Amino acid sequence: MRPPRLHVGLTSRALRWREAFSTRLAPALASLLVLMLPDSAEATCSVSTVPFADCNGCTRDQQIKVLVNTDCTFRASRADGQEVIVPPHNGSYTTRDAMWAVYVPKKGFVGKDSMTLREYFQQEMTGKRTFIIIRRNIDVVSDAKSLILR
Repeated sequence: MRPPRLHVGLTSRALRWREAFSTRLAPALASLLVLMLPDSAEATCSVSTVPFADCNGCTRDQQIKVLVNTDCTFRASRADGQEVIVPPHNGSYTTRDAMWAVYVPKKGFVGKDSMTLREYFQQEMTGKRTFIIIRRNIDVVSDAKSLILR
């Protein structure tokens, strides 16, 4: 008879699955959701996920597509505050609170923009407050069909 397993935190298999989901599956699912939107839905942006697992001061890229002349609201899934390091050049970025912010491209602008920010969060395993640097690569598009992330 096997002794009962004690679960302290996540097992290595669970950590590998979570990392695979956050880096590969979640962006694909997000793209599928945009594809499945009904014609009447008014999607104005799509945002890739940023994996936080085992990140302590690391830098990650995030892909964002925004429809011209609309805004895009970002949610930092585990953020405990954020600060802009490099602001966008072709739009504005304002925070609503520790978890939410809005990017608005300049009126009529279509093309590439970028920004860099630092988001603070609590590490799941240790509870230690740390940060991640996120480079947001923003593509402002003129056609809603171009919102799909690849």
